[in-house]
Amino acid sequence: MAVKNNPSPKRKAPSTFGLGAEKQFFIENLSVLLSSGMDISTALKAIKAEIRSKTMKEIIDNLEEDVKGGSPLWRALENMNLLAPQVISLVRIGE
Repeated sequence: MAVKNNPSPKRKAPSTFGLGAEKQFFIENLSVLLSSGMDISTALKAIKAEIRSKTMKEIIDNLEEDVKGGSPLWRALENMNLLAPQVISLVRIGE
């Protein structure tokens, strides 16, 4: 049995139910900002400033905390249950 190396403490991820448009906005903008050369932390802050949903802002806060704590982006996304496993795999490959 393999043990996952997870530097961030396991916390309950907010429900992503009803965030379809917000998730789409998030992933599209994250992709554009990161491909333009912006660092992950700055990109997350920029996206959070444009998001209206309190739940999505909480998710982005948790992502920022995980990434600042040394977790790779794919792991932080996986912890939040924000995106489908296939999308997280693509992020992992890209990192």
